Amino acid sequence: MVKTTPMGWLAAMPAGFRNEVLCRAEMRRAEAGQPLYLLGEDARGLYGLTEGIVEVSIADAPGVSGLIYLARRGWWFGALEIFTTRPRRFHIQARTDCDLLYVPAAQVRKICSMAPDYWEYFARLMCGNYEAMADAVAMMRDPSPDRRVATALFILYLRQTEPSPRIEATQPDIASIANVSLRSAASALARMEKDRLVKRGYGTVDILDPDRLSQSIGSDIQ
Repeated sequence: MVKTTPMGWLAAMPAGFRNEVLCRAEMRRAEAGQPLYLLGEDARGLYGLTEGIVEVSIADAPGVSGLIYLARRGWWFGALEIFTTRPRRFHIQARTDCDLLYVPAAQVRKICSMAPDYWEYFARLMCGNYEAMADAVAMMRDPSPDRRVATALFILYLRQTEPSPRIEATQPDIASIANVSLRSAASALARMEKDRLVKRGYGTVDILDPDRLSQSIGSDIQ
């Protein structure tokens, strides 16, 4: 069994299930810039990020990817395509040096065969990740660039496994996630800083008032 403290989704699951996942997990290391998997690849396993930051991107055009999310320790990913048997839908790459748990797809299926509830626990993970992507899609439908930037910040803040007011994201990151120009992102951030909703730093944004930020976008994101 891998000796690590369960984080994120796994920490909320029953002890017996947690033990089965950890018994079948392998520790992996990814260096900054290393792809974990590519869009279109076959699904080989489930990943749990125990240290570091990973980038989640989709294809904007052939050979060009667009950042849609930055994930931190405690995030689990890669389950959906194991069960659908479809190719990977996202490009996942290490932004920093990362430590990960990796559970091969065959072991995930074996765990599901052990008890009826175990399939449900993986389904909870997939539903949580689906909700995050649904929030991102809803954001893209908003015609206001300012609200899209605010929503992108709120999603990054709210989806952190370990609560923190600080988001490690550059202005180009935020512009890409919100699907706005860099100038629009800079202008929106400046206005939010003037309103004391956020404080910009070097490669970071501190959320000063999450409640007011949520109210400013009329958010029902949970």
